[in-house]
Amino acid sequence: KRDLKDILDHQDICVLHNTSGFEAHKSQYNYYHQRFLCISNYICSKGIMELVQTFKNEKLKTFHLDIYGHIYDLNFYQKLQNVAPDNVHLKAEVPRNEMKETMQSYDCFILPSWNEGQPIVLLEAMSLGLPIISTNVGDIPQMLGSDYSFYAEPRNVDSLEKAILRFDKIEDKKTISDYVYQRYMNNYSNEDYRRMVLEIFKPK
Repeated sequence: KRDLKDILDHQDICVLHNTSGFEAHKSQYNYYHQRFLCISNYICSKGIMELVQTFKNEKLKTFHLDIYGHIYDLNFYQKLQNVAPDNVHLKAEVPRNEMKETMQSYDCFILPSWNEGQPIVLLEAMSLGLPIISTNVGDIPQMLGSDYSFYAEPRNVDSLEKAILRFDKIEDKKTISDYVYQRYMNNYSNEDYRRMVLEIFKPK
């Protein structure tokens, strides 16, 4: 927005954020079973290899990780298969009509990407109140807040492990669920998106 203001004669510029294709009516969080979820294309820059290596650590041997995604790079996917421990399961892409139900069956969403813009999948997790562990790249610090407690450095297995263990030790995980849900509702909700679209096309 700042860049456009520097080059355009008029200043009527609006930022239309993404939104989620589904929403919960309220933050929903039940019992914690150390079940972690990652949804991503199987490509190197999504940080999946670092995530798989993290779950090989002895400290995480009781933790469970499911990764769903589209196989873009078969060689990379086969490397993941070769190194994945028993507590990590590589799965096929989630159909869109099953995304909400799939996300709601896990305790925490992990996004370990090296770089991102404003990822839709993160908004989808937020819209359900699913706690998130993520690398602090792109627009994610703006989405979750610069002081969010569960960031990891990209390409850093040690940093990712510390973020997971930090989340594991938090007793009141419902508070985290409520926080990410309210963050979504206050900034990215379907209603907010609708209001912004109508504002953009409103006759001047």
